[in-house]
Amino acid sequence: MTPQTLSSERREKFYQILREHSVYGCSHYSPDDYDKRNRELARILAEAARSRTEIQAEEPADESMKTLFGGDWRDYPEHLWPYAKVLRDVWKFNLPDKPQKKAKKGPYSMFIMAMEEIRQNCGEFGVKALEVTHEKWRAGFKDGIAPYTVAQPTSLINVVSATAREMRDSVGITQKTGRRMERLDR
Repeated sequence: MTPQTLSSERREKFYQILREHSVYGCSHYSPDDYDKRNRELARILAEAARSRTEIQAEEPADESMKTLFGGDWRDYPEHLWPYAKVLRDVWKFNLPDKPQKKAKKGPYSMFIMAMEEIRQNCGEFGVKALEVTHEKWRAGFKDGIAPYTVAQPTSLINVVSATAREMRDSVGITQKTGRRMERLDR
């Protein structure tokens, strides 16, 4: 049974119940308005009766597939979530799972340290600097060969720093003061 069929059957069932247990005389609605009101109430009840599994089944499978095969960005510290998500979705890294309590951290802690460095280097631009770096990297491909190898997030630290520096220069912000510079070349 499809979700649409199930939903329409529920609406019809709730509508029948409302019609059977309604009293026209106690209402200030006309019979037509009363019927419209019952249909709207039936729709609301049908929506409220949807189960959690029905709602999850309607969610796009794309996000669950990314989580399954690319790792879950929510396993990382909350302040790194945007960076973990970009590394997984844009850069196509497989995020390592969070280790068990007694296990060595290994790749998980390496990813956290790299994301902290990337976050610090992105500065005021946030994940936008990481996304711009990816755009430049993709634009630099020649005959399917990448301009530089990006094997792990630590490969991005210096490149993201350079991209953020270029972005600062393009808007005229100095790195030390964080204030706008007056351009003298006008």
